Amino acid sequence: TTGEKWVKLDNDDDDGGSSGGGDKATSGKTAHDTSSSSVAIVQADGSIVSAQDDEQPKDDEPDYDYEMMYRTLSKLPEDEKERFGGIPDIIPKSSSTVDSLSPEARKIFEERMASIWEQRQRELKALEDSVVDMPELLKQRIQSIQDYLSDPTTQLVEMAEGVGGGDSKSESKINDDADDDENGNYILTDIISVLEDLEFQLTDVDMARDFHTLGGWRLLVSLMSDGVHMSKNLTDATIESIETSDAYSIQKSKVQRYAAWAVGTTVKNSGEFTPYALEPTTRTHGGLNAIDLATNLLCRGQDHDGNEYRHLDEGSDRQLREKAIYALGSLLRGNHLGQAYFCSSTNDNKSKLQRYLKGIVELPMTTDQRKLTQRLLALASDVISDVELNPPPSQQEQGGQPNGDRIDDEDEKIARSTILQCFSTDAWCDFISHTLLHSSTTESQPKLQQTVLETAGVVGPRCGSWRDEDNSQKMVETIQNIQNRWDEESFDPDHYEELMEAAKGALAVVQ
Repeated sequence: TTGEKWVKLDNDDDDGGSSGGGDKATSGKTAHDTSSSSVAIVQADGSIVSAQDDEQPKDDEPDYDYEMMYRTLSKLPEDEKERFGGIPDIIPKSSSTVDSLSPEARKIFEERMASIWEQRQRELKALEDSVVDMPELLKQRIQSIQDYLSDPTTQLVEMAEGVGGGDSKSESKINDDADDDENGNYILTDIISVLEDLEFQLTDVDMARDFHTLGGWRLLVSLMSDGVHMSKNLTDATIESIETSDAYSIQKSKVQRYAAWAVGTTVKNSGEFTPYALEPTTRTHGGLNAIDLATNLLCRGQDHDGNEYRHLDEGSDRQLREKAIYALGSLLRGNHLGQAYFCSSTNDNKSKLQRYLKGIVELPMTTDQRKLTQRLLALASDVISDVELNPPPSQQEQGGQPNGDRIDDEDEKIARSTILQCFSTDAWCDFISHTLLHSSTTESQPKLQQTVLETAGVVGPRCGSWRDEDNSQKMVETIQNIQNRWDEESFDPDHYEELMEAAKGALAVVQ
């Protein structure tokens, strides 16, 4: 042995307590004790040497695990490492511990690692602070819709006068014009900017779910109706003056357009949201749902006393219809109950759409109509394919168990038959053949041609009017003419094969 003995040297501030019995003693600190302690070594010759207790950490220095920091930071992408000036690589290859470093090298290593670590922690903290409080943002958007609905006429008149109401392509400057609240969420002041931003937010499935949970869905859907856009307590003369104003009507249509856009985006990304389509709103007459209101927007301008259709497909009205069919398609695709409701005799959605299709057939094909026509064709094709290719709810299993919400098999058969008939009526068949015959005479629209050919292949087997020899011959010649106009070298090989398959399927139906 060395003959050394350890004793404790108390500071003046020490309470004199002992940690008891061992050869080595240190001061026992409490939450209120900031004293330090030393140890003394009694050498064999009787001399005493004082030393600071190395086991007492300094309060003002963080207790870093430098090896853990090194392993963590080493896994960063190379560009991130370069941004920090590189991760020090001074640990010998033969060793994986910091202990193998010399005192000087270890000090340099630890200082550099601590600097990088602290910089990264500051950046992560700043990023965390900058993250928008999404539920709070959704609450703000919902409140903005409620504010609009409390006095819509004032906002619409201001928008008509150019005071507010941006457009995504020209007027709206959300990021420039919006102020931030205390949580970093930007505050929008006009309903168009609110709906434009909301549509973007609702592309996220979690946001869409939270929006519905917070009560925003029915408010959003109600904006597609006509009745909610007139403030209460207005005189009859004022109402008449406003309703006859073209500027007011245009702005109201713009609000409805953006609302329909947001409605379609909300439900299209997940089958979980299909039940939303049938939820009635409380702000509309008769408790109409999203399917009813989207159909109304698409088919507005009809004469409900007859089959004539007053076509208003110009400017903002055409844009409104495009967003309405977008919303309607999102609400019906993959939604068996929604499809059955649309086609049922308990509402007039089916008859409205029939009249609208008849109105289109009476008009020449124009460039402005292509997008709308293409979406209508795709909707019919998708719904019929959905019913024919997918089993009804009672035949589907969820987790190995039959669906507990299924309706009787006979009722399902009737519902499926009703849906198939609903989207293959004479009005639909005439609309498809009309589009097909006119698409061959218009340049540069292979996308529309492909859609109408695919739709003809799906819906055509149910179109009895196509069995007429004259109609059949015209359609065969049209399809062959379309094929001859396609230049194989102008298309991607896979796309060209898709086009030829679509033409082949349509020919098989009409011949």
